[in-house]
Amino acid sequence: PSMYKGMIRAIELCRKGGYDFIYSAPTLVVVANQRGYTNAMADSAIALENMMLAATALNIGNCWINQLKWLTDDVTVLEYMYGIGLKEDEWICGAVALGYPDQFFSGPLKRTGNEVTVIK
Repeated sequence: PSMYKGMIRAIELCRKGGYDFIYSAPTLVVVANQRGYTNAMADSAIALENMMLAATALNIGNCWINQLKWLTDDVTVLEYMYGIGLKEDEWICGAVALGYPDQFFSGPLKRTGNEVTVIK
């Protein structure tokens, strides 16, 4: 299967160094789960979404972060994550950047990327 072009670009930028994939947010929550656990992604996604809903209720800006999941088997990323507590039998399922935004947006943002189809 071909790799999502956003993923390719993120990997390239990470390897160059200095890539701010958390948009200068002061906090990054990384959610990991056991490797091989069938519901690892679903359980982790629910936990992250609940964090994002709670943050929104508190007027804390938040953004789902995929990049660490995409790089979960990169040796450099793994060494760093092991150093801060990731266990060898775990893998990164996702993350959320949190912080107070410099400005609040009103109204929907223009969507770019994958098409959304509503089925009735």
